[in-house]
Amino acid sequence: MLLLITFSYYAEGMIILSEWNNGAYQGIYTTALGVLNLSLAWYLFKKKKGDKNLLYLLIGLTLTFISLAAPVQLHGHTITLFWSAECVLLYWLHQRSRIQVFKYSSVIVLLLMTISLLMDWAIANEKSMTYLPIIFSNWLGAVTNIMAIVSLGLYAILLRKATNGDEYIFGLKNSIATAGMAVAATAVFYSTCIFAVNLGFITQQSFDLPNAYHQLITYLFIALILLAITHFKIIKAPNLPIVLILAGFLFYLFSNGYTNNLMLGISENKYAAAHAISHWLSAVMLLHLLHRLIKIFRSPTTALGNGFAWLINVLLLIFFSIECKYLYVAVLAHPSSIELFTAQYLKAGLTIVWALFSFTIMWLGMKYRYKTIRIISLSIFSLALLKLFLFDIRNISEGGKIAAFIMLGVLLLVISFMYQRLKKIIIDNEEKTG
Repeated sequence: MLLLITFSYYAEGMIILSEWNNGAYQGIYTTALGVLNLSLAWYLFKKKKGDKNLLYLLIGLTLTFISLAAPVQLHGHTITLFWSAECVLLYWLHQRSRIQVFKYSSVIVLLLMTISLLMDWAIANEKSMTYLPIIFSNWLGAVTNIMAIVSLGLYAILLRKATNGDEYIFGLKNSIATAGMAVAATAVFYSTCIFAVNLGFITQQSFDLPNAYHQLITYLFIALILLAITHFKIIKAPNLPIVLILAGFLFYLFSNGYTNNLMLGISENKYAAAHAISHWLSAVMLLHLLHRLIKIFRSPTTALGNGFAWLINVLLLIFFSIECKYLYVAVLAHPSSIELFTAQYLKAGLTIVWALFSFTIMWLGMKYRYKTIRIISLSIFSLALLKLFLFDIRNISEGGKIAAFIMLGVLLLVISFMYQRLKKIIIDNEEKTG
């Protein structure tokens, strides 16, 4: 009877108000009904009168009308802002009062906030009509995203304060829900930063410039996530750091075409040289992540085989091969000679890089007495020699031939000397440990 009277009264009031000033007061009317039901619920709670189910019904009606007030009175981003605050408030009220209605209402409002946020993103992208996708086009859209991030973060903090054994909803533990909220907050934060870059380069007709900043943001986020996993232990997934670092390297490989266009554009004075700073910073961050991968591999708590050592060295070899090319062309080439210097690098320079890399990991393999690293070093050096004799000596200048052969000769002599000098020590040590 109470539900029938309430919603009949609300429906009739909304019909009447729709004819008054184009429905400008419908939101106020909806909020007033919410306040009225809240007052009745508070009265029954303080006086301890009436049935407990009646109290929950009045609280449910209050939450319904307050939540309806947002789409009735507000528009666009303001709906998302309202629901972002409401979902956190409802869950906080649940923790204070232990009333289950508040918790389930917070879940519903959280879903509504997510849907509203995604709709805001889609509308912003449809209205932009630009090459680069965006999810907000003005300061209100940015504030909405920030509010959603704060809301999800606060929700995760509230969940973390609860007992891990407590159930969130439908058998889902609070610990898992906490991790999910933290991941969602991080994902929205990352998306906001990425698309803010797109908004900053909205007049561009390619990803050449934005990609440099996308890479830097991606590697910074991975580093911060690894830091959070190590110190806060929100997510118990021992292989997650490996997956994140490998995903970052895949992003590096797949976006390498845009990086190449950027560096060529800077050499040709098409783009400002200042944008190269972002690329080199991102390269340093990626190298830091690869170093973290090495530390994970060497950790006594992990049981990664020799195949992982091969993977790490291949990733490092690819990284240095690409970055040394950019450095070589950027330092030595002129706009009229970029193709010539690129060809020289691919012939002689790349071989020298492989040889130096092989020498470095041979030294590390001997220092740490790790046989697999030494085998990898010899394999890379053999590959460099094959490349030199099968491809590099064709149509190369005399200076390039001399530089390549001298460098390889010196490295061969040094590696041979090192290996022969330390061979006995290494073999004896391996026999003792074996």
